[in-house]
Amino acid sequence: MVLIAKLGEYDGRSVDVLERIRDRGVPSGRDVDDAIGLASGPDPKLAAGATWLLRAWLESGDATLAAGQWSDLVGGLPEVDDPWARLHIAQAIRCVRVPEEHAAPLAAALSLWRASQRPFLRAWATDALVCLARDHASLADRAADALRDARADSAASVRARARRIDAEGGVDGGTPDPIGDRVDGE
Repeated sequence: MVLIAKLGEYDGRSVDVLERIRDRGVPSGRDVDDAIGLASGPDPKLAAGATWLLRAWLESGDATLAAGQWSDLVGGLPEVDDPWARLHIAQAIRCVRVPEEHAAPLAAALSLWRASQRPFLRAWATDALVCLARDHASLADRAADALRDARADSAASVRARARRIDAEGGVDGGTPDPIGDRVDGE
């Protein structure tokens, strides 16, 4: 894998190496394939770095996922163990249109990630479920349940993400949900 060589200096913490890779320009299809493969690999440092890059490339529009890449990404989700890799994947969902055939399996993984001990992962898994539901009505009930749970989460960061989702129109993306305008404790 070519991306492994590029990630050779990544220490698992500092994003300087990742930013240099990102800033080199549009990734090749092979880079995207490698990032997807490393996401579910055994090395957490490589999984975290590769998914950080994948998210950055998708957010910037420098990369899109072809049908086979979607299959590989979603098919590998059960093996994505690193919490940072999970977080980056969840954050990336906001910037893509997930094909219908991959929406339900992706939602299943995100639902499991919502049980994480890590608040940011719970927050972004909820955000990703809501984004999926806006494109795939069949997931609306699951997303609504996730959002309801996020509003009552013990972590302030999860509640804050829920308020942001509500301000963006909740699960249907329409008129902002008045619950989202409420200050905690009111």
